[in-house]
Amino acid sequence: MLYASSVVRGCFAETLARYRVDLSSPVAIAAAKDTGFMPPGNLAASWREDRRKFTIGVIDALPFVDIEHEHTRSAMERELPLVLARFDLDHLDVPTVRGADRRLTRALAEWSYTRTDEQGRPLYSGIRYMSKHGNYECWAIFAGTKVELCAAESIEKCDIDLRAVANTFNLTIH
Repeated sequence: MLYASSVVRGCFAETLARYRVDLSSPVAIAAAKDTGFMPPGNLAASWREDRRKFTIGVIDALPFVDIEHEHTRSAMERELPLVLARFDLDHLDVPTVRGADRRLTRALAEWSYTRTDEQGRPLYSGIRYMSKHGNYECWAIFAGTKVELCAAESIEKCDIDLRAVANTFNLTIH
């Protein structure tokens, strides 16, 4: 699975969300003391140096499952009653498919990935969804989908999209 966003800011939001911290929490206050380690809420320069921004294109793509669309969720409800029962769900709504329960989102992705035509060929190239960290269109691109690398760039400390997301998440960029 390759994860992407239609805009760079969406990629940063999806990636940096795990570094958010409530700076007033007891853990953060204790960690902020001079321990010799970088305190929570700081993003080391090595994070940027070890990563790149890529512009990609999908070649000969099959359709993408739009997990946000009501018809898609309705079809999944019909096809996956045991999955819904396992998670004690009556319906798949937008907050549910954007939720934090990776077991559910992985079950929905597996259903999408394993859909085939009569000859056993895949029906989809991936899943389109909206980020729960902002109004960003995101893509989960399935293995086997041909992807073309169009451009690669380093991630600079002054990157406007990086700084915007860091400000939203109260992160300090080094």
